Amino acid sequence: MPATDQFHWNQKTLNVVFAASSVLVLASVIVMMRQDQADEWKGYQRTNFQLDATVRRADLAAIESEEFLKMREELAQQLEKATAELEAKRSEKAIMFAEQDSFHREVDALEVELKFKNSLYLGVIDAADNW
Repeated sequence: MPATDQFHWNQKTLNVVFAASSVLVLASVIVMMRQDQADEWKGYQRTNFQLDATVRRADLAAIESEEFLKMREELAQQLEKATAELEAKRSEKAIMFAEQDSFHREVDALEVELKFKNSLYLGVIDAADNW
């Protein structure tokens, strides 16, 4: 059966109906989402969150007394002192590692020199054996 250019329905009318129904479905989804999120207890929950935040701010203000601030300053001084000691230890460690590195280099140089002298000594013994 050959294909024809005739349609059973008018295409422009179908496009308009499809667009209108899509907009209607979108609007209904938005309305349903708003109704779903508009629970009666959400207002009470927001009020409770605000009250809870106010109570926490008051607790924090009560904690930050002069004694707390004094203790925090003492701890900051202890931290500063410990940091200075740590830096001193790190510099000592760096010096020790540099000294250790120089000793390793000296040992390596002595090993090379010993191998060279052993090779000369063995060469002299081999020469003496060949006489």
